[in-house]
Amino acid sequence: MKSDGSSTHNALRLIPLALVLTGAVLCTNLLAQTNPPPAKAAQPKPVVLDPKAKAFGPEANPQEVFKETKGRSALRSHGIEVKKLEGRQAGKPISSMRGAKAINRQQWTAMKEIPKTGLYLVDLDHVPPGLEEDLHQNGYRLAEDGTLTQNGKPVALFVHGETFHIGPAKAATWLGRTMSQIATATDSLLVSEARAATPFPWACGSWYFKWQYDGGFCRDYKAWSDAYAWGAGPNGSCADPKPLTRVQYISTYASIGSNSGFNYHYDADQSHASAEWDIGCFWPAHGTGSGFHYAYWRDGSAWMYRTWSW
Repeated sequence: MKSDGSSTHNALRLIPLALVLTGAVLCTNLLAQTNPPPAKAAQPKPVVLDPKAKAFGPEANPQEVFKETKGRSALRSHGIEVKKLEGRQAGKPISSMRGAKAINRQQWTAMKEIPKTGLYLVDLDHVPPGLEEDLHQNGYRLAEDGTLTQNGKPVALFVHGETFHIGPAKAATWLGRTMSQIATATDSLLVSEARAATPFPWACGSWYFKWQYDGGFCRDYKAWSDAYAWGAGPNGSCADPKPLTRVQYISTYASIGSNSGFNYHYDADQSHASAEWDIGCFWPAHGTGSGFHYAYWRDGSAWMYRTWSW
């Protein structure tokens, strides 16, 4: 029987088409793995609190606070008056940290690409108290030309934070008083409302978050929440220099995407929590995430917390 060569010829013609379709499917799957959709901030995972921490109430639990604030930015306090500070009343001027760049949130969100290196202070008119020491202890080096490295590797770091003065619970006691008079009134009130932090009365609280993007073949985002308790600075203010002081309880929580970290301490002057989102490897591994940050201070019956959501 004479064979029909047309069927064989047609089959051979289909082989390149099959290879193209197979390659397209593989590329689609690869892109789905390496270029994930934006991550949404999820409700904090249950955190483990020992009985001593649970006695401080729901404000000590990030999960309960998330429910209370509906995952939004909020500032709450009890037994104290909390006043947000700006400029030199809050910390050192940005010019004192050579190489740091001040930007606003709109400039940050408008960035089409994450810079390869740099320290960016977002919506800040001062250097957050504690930041310089934090960066130094964790291997960061900032050059005057704006280059930021961590253990020799170029990185981009975005920071936002706030500083608060802790005063008497009744707002009327602020009227017509100087900062030193406010500090004196604060001391007398906090003796009853608070445990009297050591070695100095609790006069100021500060917190900031850090977001870091690591580029390269494999990429990830890291997020931190950092909180500090301070005694009074010059003339009872929160201006630098001011000493750290230990409060009864201090805790922090950080999340980015679905990843989170929680940290708490008793009789401490600071707390640091971190979370990491591993985006993936190979081209074009990149994604955007949202986050939830939480800082909580407690001294006796006086407490405050700050949440920040992106």
